[in-house]
Amino acid sequence: MRLKFINFIKLIFPSDWRGVMVRLRDNYKLTHNFSTAFKIALKEKINVVGRLDYQKAEILMDLSSYKQIRRLRASKKEPETVEWIEENIKPGEIFYDIGANVGAYSFVAWAHTGKKCKVYSFEPSFSTFAALSQNVFLNSASEEIIALQIALADKTFLMPFEYSSLAPGGAQHNNAALQHNAEKSVFTQYLPTYSLDDFIDEFKIEKPNHIKIDVDGYESSVLTGAHKTILGPSLKSILVEVDESRPESRKIHDILAGAGFKLASKKQCTSPTTFNCVFKKY
Repeated sequence: MRLKFINFIKLIFPSDWRGVMVRLRDNYKLTHNFSTAFKIALKEKINVVGRLDYQKAEILMDLSSYKQIRRLRASKKEPETVEWIEENIKPGEIFYDIGANVGAYSFVAWAHTGKKCKVYSFEPSFSTFAALSQNVFLNSASEEIIALQIALADKTFLMPFEYSSLAPGGAQHNNAALQHNAEKSVFTQYLPTYSLDDFIDEFKIEKPNHIKIDVDGYESSVLTGAHKTILGPSLKSILVEVDESRPESRKIHDILAGAGFKLASKKQCTSPTTFNCVFKKY
């Protein structure tokens, strides 16, 4: 029986079967439960990786949930976002990806510029942020893609952040300070939250040339907290997801118009009332 099990471990972990056997032995000593020890060994060693559907470069993506599988089709899901990135973001420029999720569009910008732009990827969800960080590791992109587990809003405070799901790659989470939705909330976590203006001032990071904002209905809050940033001379374009069924959608247009931006394109994306809107400063 022991020989059969060793052969089974060799089959699953051909390059590191001896190390797995050692960890099984050590974990068994700690837990006194072989089933638990075996599960730990599997969890440590099995990494499933997919490839993003961006045809111009190989971009590897961690897969530890079904939601992440859907993220592999980001280019097909939002071709207008890819088009905006390719037409606007140049080598040497600074790109803020606000609501980056697992980082699909951060990596498209990174790959499109030949790994020569700098990306700040903002993602508050702890599980999705872990996947984003793993993707940065998989693609050896830590010098160019800075992953940040913070939320952005109209002010700086400690925010109760409600999760609709704990699976990596999930979306539709809620800022409980703005809108409480107990029926959809499975977990609440307090997160450091900044206005974008405060974050830039506090940490002295480079100001953006381009910004993408997709934060599931709280885009106007992010823009309100980015007043100085969007007035700055370095900012050239902004892509914002606008859900026109929400009353605050008009505010997005008013804020950007007041900062000298004009609507350059508007394309339907995730629903009949939701559009990816590109604004440019002319």
